Amino acid sequence: MKKWTALFLALLFALALCPPAALAAEAPPFDDIQDQPNQEAILWCYDEGLLQGVGNGRFHPQGQVTRAMAAAVLFRGGEPVDMPATYFGDVPVNAWYSAAVRWAAYHGYINGTGQGMFSPGLAVTRQDLALMLRRQACCDEVDRDVSFAADGADVAPYAQDAVAWAYRQGILRLDGEKKLHPREPVTRGQLASILKAFYGEPETVFSLDPDQITELTLRSGEGRDDLNATAEQIQWIADWLNQFPVWEAVEAEVSGLAWDYSMEFTAGSQAQELRVVLCSDQSLYVEDSDQEVFYYGKPLTGLTSFLEQCFKDVPFVDPAAVQLLDVNPEDVDKITVREFATGAQADITAPEDIAQAAQALSQVKAYPCKDPVLPECWDYIVEIASQKEELNGASLRLCHGTYLVLSQGETATPYMPSGDTDAPLWELVERTIRPIPDKVDKLFDIDPNQVEKLEIRNGGDGTLVSIAGQGEIAKLVRALNQFGYVEENAGHDAVGYQYYIDFTSSSEALKDLRVTVVSPDCLLVSRPGQDGTLMEYLSPGYAAGLLELLDGYFQPLPDKGTPPEA
Repeated sequence: MKKWTALFLALLFALALCPPAALAAEAPPFDDIQDQPNQEAILWCYDEGLLQGVGNGRFHPQGQVTRAMAAAVLFRGGEPVDMPATYFGDVPVNAWYSAAVRWAAYHGYINGTGQGMFSPGLAVTRQDLALMLRRQACCDEVDRDVSFAADGADVAPYAQDAVAWAYRQGILRLDGEKKLHPREPVTRGQLASILKAFYGEPETVFSLDPDQITELTLRSGEGRDDLNATAEQIQWIADWLNQFPVWEAVEAEVSGLAWDYSMEFTAGSQAQELRVVLCSDQSLYVEDSDQEVFYYGKPLTGLTSFLEQCFKDVPFVDPAAVQLLDVNPEDVDKITVREFATGAQADITAPEDIAQAAQALSQVKAYPCKDPVLPECWDYIVEIASQKEELNGASLRLCHGTYLVLSQGETATPYMPSGDTDAPLWELVERTIRPIPDKVDKLFDIDPNQVEKLEIRNGGDGTLVSIAGQGEIAKLVRALNQFGYVEENAGHDAVGYQYYIDFTSSSEALKDLRVTVVSPDCLLVSRPGQDGTLMEYLSPGYAAGLLELLDGYFQPLPDKGTPPEA
């Protein structure tokens, strides 16, 4: 992808795309890498001593990487140590890769292939290379979710952790069809790009000089008044964006994309402009006058939390919330719920269930968006089938916990929910798609409007995050209200905890409530009136969504100071 030229004059901004640096002016050491997409990475690896040529001035970028080559590369990038004199039966003592193989096997980065053999000439697949690099990185986190790739089902079970980790680190990337090709052999050119991503500095998107920014307009996708950022806010936002690394960067049509916040920069006498739009917790897009590029990078939770704080007291442009639907259950034949991510679908047909769904739909109140867009990505869609013409085919899309899109006939309009009026509908559709088994009891029934503040403590490093925004409080409460348990006071041996959540509330039922997340399968709850006694609740899998949400609040933030007060 081409590098953009300076967006602002006088070196105000430099938006660096992959590749981030110009190639050296001198002739390259290899005559077969010109016009190769991996050319810069090959040169970087050559300069770092990680990769060498194959002789006669050639690099052979299309050649397959063997297990012997992989061992040699890891050996060059690692720390040599004295090793036992153990050898594989098919690795000659005087082979050029002998020391590297012994070193890699000694550390457990590359294992043998069985019966005392190493198979040095066997081709290395992309998933196997990810596994080797993950072992060298000493990463022991467990995350087998490879659904981000269109061919994620092709990843072997033993490599799922490694592939998921390599993708999150920007080491393995998707192609234009969102595929990883995990079982394909790695070429030498591809190896160069992978090594550069693994050993090199992460490629960043921005290089913003806050001193040159004359104006920064902050806009909220939920339809609040615009804000003009203060100098401190400009400094903090610029520092944060300057650390944003590229995982994926693709040119995309984003005119219909839902967004959470927009940052519009103005700088210099020419009033050059740049717009940065946050689309979700892990993506943003950048647009100037002639190009739009969509980025996936590190989680944006820190930035979105900061912007939410900025807008916490800013009124909506239209303070009058409207009722989106008035559904009489007697007019409804069927209500269908579909989940976007999984394609799961469920029909609500029982009269008592239709009545409950109609009540939840009629309760939703929302604000018209100031800058309407039609989101293409959504979590759930609720469709109504009715004999009544004006109601038949009406649908409501629930998007990222922030957007609602009402469709009636040919008209589709996005809204922002008012307060937590959409919470019963979220609970209904989540329960419909993934019903809680009869043996599992609901643990919480918390009204988010009664919660003034939540404090979350990270059990790993002791850091504390305070959540005061109603939107974030509602999301956390919704996750807790979905939690069901199968057993209480089961005598679980909880050595430590991952997070605890403290409630601040005027309600006696919630005052001083503490929820401690021990694991995805275990919560400890101390309630008021129990003298701090911990009640233990076990529920396999039901806390996983809560854990994922809590993880998002503890992403690294810029080192330069504390975020200014909004």
